[in-house]
Amino acid sequence: MAKYLLCILTACLTALATVAQKPATVKSDSLAVRTYLATAATYGTMKRDSCLLAIDKGLQIALKMKNKRLEAACYQALGVYSAAYGVRFDNQMKALRIYEELNDLNETGNVNIALWDLVRLQSNNKYPPEVLRYAERALDVFQQTKNQTGIIQANNSFGIYYAMTSQPDKALTYFEKVRDMMVTLKRDSSQIYNIEYNMANLLSKTNPQESLRRRLIIYDFFRRHPSTNTGIHFSLLEAFCQTYSNQPYTNPDEVIRYATEGLKFGQKLNNLGRQLSFHRHLQWAYKSQQQFDKALRHAELARALSDSISKQEDARQIADVQQKYDNEKKQTEIERQRRQLLEKQVLLEQSSRQKAQSDHDLRMNRQLLATQRVQQLLKEAKLTQQSQVQIANIQRLKLEKQQAETNVQLTREEQKTARNQLWGSVAAGLIMLLLAGLLWRNRLLNQKNTELQAALVKGQSIERKRVAADLHDNLGSALSSLQWSIEAIDHKKLSTPEQAIWNSLQQQVSKAYADVRLLSHNLLPDELAQHGLVPALTSLVEKLNRNKQVAFTLQLPDTLPPVAPNIAFEVYSICLELCTNILKHAKASAAIICLEQTNTTALRLTVQDNGIGLANNPKKGFGLNSIDSRIQALHASWTVSGETHEGT
Repeated sequence: MAKYLLCILTACLTALATVAQKPATVKSDSLAVRTYLATAATYGTMKRDSCLLAIDKGLQIALKMKNKRLEAACYQALGVYSAAYGVRFDNQMKALRIYEELNDLNETGNVNIALWDLVRLQSNNKYPPEVLRYAERALDVFQQTKNQTGIIQANNSFGIYYAMTSQPDKALTYFEKVRDMMVTLKRDSSQIYNIEYNMANLLSKTNPQESLRRRLIIYDFFRRHPSTNTGIHFSLLEAFCQTYSNQPYTNPDEVIRYATEGLKFGQKLNNLGRQLSFHRHLQWAYKSQQQFDKALRHAELARALSDSISKQEDARQIADVQQKYDNEKKQTEIERQRRQLLEKQVLLEQSSRQKAQSDHDLRMNRQLLATQRVQQLLKEAKLTQQSQVQIANIQRLKLEKQQAETNVQLTREEQKTARNQLWGSVAAGLIMLLLAGLLWRNRLLNQKNTELQAALVKGQSIERKRVAADLHDNLGSALSSLQWSIEAIDHKKLSTPEQAIWNSLQQQVSKAYADVRLLSHNLLPDELAQHGLVPALTSLVEKLNRNKQVAFTLQLPDTLPPVAPNIAFEVYSICLELCTNILKHAKASAAIICLEQTNTTALRLTVQDNGIGLANNPKKGFGLNSIDSRIQALHASWTVSGETHEGT
């Protein structure tokens, strides 16, 4: 038997290992739950801790699957193998409620039979009236499904109840129903004789002669099939010894015969309690025949067995108490570890959310700082340009004043002599020199303005390179480290809600990392700085088409003269902002970017899509305001056209 159980346990553990290596599916998870239940049944009450652990693992998988039937099967197993009657009863009730919800009548009846047995055991076999309620429910559902085995179980439960509550007539009625059904269904003979044995016991008080006759028939069957039911075999031998020890059937020889057979059977099965009983019967029989030496020998053996049984019972009780203590201690430790694990998981989730929020705030602050710096540089350039215009106006006013004074002086000198004309010529020469100086000064100012614009573009490029490097090296590295940390988490051990959070967090970090890389590249593309506007736009369209959300087409003239770096940068930035708006808001499938030269000094940039178009009065956000500022800086103009659902 032990080898057989070991083989079953080995097969179950092998099956669990095979299932664990496969990807989680509904089929594999169901197989895992049933394998855990089979493993628990193999352990049984001999290894209760291992048994309950296997059931608990199966229950966790069933709860995760939201499979009510498997969940009920796990609760049903806990109701069978748990140590405390209260825990067993609660789990059987959970299984009963689920089976009733699923309208599974057969399993509902089986659970009611189990509850009948639990209430009986919990009451120390006193059979309180409420046990009938479970038997009645079981009989009702089994009759609805025409489950003959279930009907036999329910009727047998009624017979046992009435037999144990001293109602033999009712008990005999139910036992006869059970026996007749078993005979009709051609059940195993041992089961039929078990029922006959119960009926013989009931007749022992009302009709002892009929009871003895039936017991002899049953005894003959179990003597020919000794391994069928050892309990009934022992009980029959015990009953024969008691019957032939009392009037009117007193017969010491028969007592010796049955007691000797029972003693050998008890020694074969190492049943000390049965051996003790048969030694006492033999003591009485030999004493009745005045064979005092044999009576004394059996009395001494009975006393020795009684002492041994007492010691074993004391040891068993001590072991039971120790086992209960160990189980309660283990259960307390398991609950403590579970609470600690839940607390750690909550702290980890809070830390992850705080980290993500901090990273988001840091990224937004850096973007805001970069925008403020660019705006500050633009304001400084605008103030410089305004100051140059004011200086030119002052110079113009001075020149006009001087010209007016010169005209007045010339009008007066017309009335003077040739000497005054000579002085006038000298004054005119001085005025010409002054005009030449003013023109030279204005040329220097224009050259200085050109140098300031070049310095502004160079400063913007340097600042954009620094911001792009900071985004790539600092924020990009931080996001990459965070992504590695998330991927290091073993998401297979997480629950379904936790895995959903893990997947969402991984996707958000990956998207943030990609956004940072795109932002750092677009702040100052290498193609724009090294090769100019046309290669930069070509590279931009290639990158946009990798997204496959919108198909971008670039249209360029055959020849395009070189474009100044500041103009190329502003045109590229305007095109990038327009493409970004198409991806975010247009819901388009195609877009065209067209760059053409309208004359020797002017460029025209057209960006067109087939999206949902613009509303009648579109609100200007940060992107459109940025485009407007760049166009004003170029002293250019722009228009937006498009109807709703007709593209832009």
